Amino acid sequence: MTSKAIPLVGRALLAAIFILSGVAKIFAAEATQGYIAHVGLPFPQLAFLGAVVLEIGGGLLLGTFLTLFVMPTAYTLLARDRATVKDDEAERAAHTQPAE
Repeated sequence: MTSKAIPLVGRALLAAIFILSGVAKIFAAEATQGYIAHVGLPFPQLAFLGAVVLEIGGGLLLGTFLTLFVMPTAYTLLARDRATVKDDEAERAAHTQPAE
């Protein structure tokens, strides 16, 4: 394999991960929307649609328009991370007994 083909193969494999993830979300739409609502993100149906479009569309565009894919993906991951941290803090607060 030539050194020029290695990045192309890497991008194709990375694109496959995102495309397959988006398709899996479509087949488990209710579960995905339930999880989105559980972590506290607003508008679960809209977030679901955005995630599917971002993963499938971004996976298809990964090789040519990398920046158009990376910026929305980073924003989505940051929003999910913040929601997870907020959920973890609420869970810890619920299990903490006040000292008497």
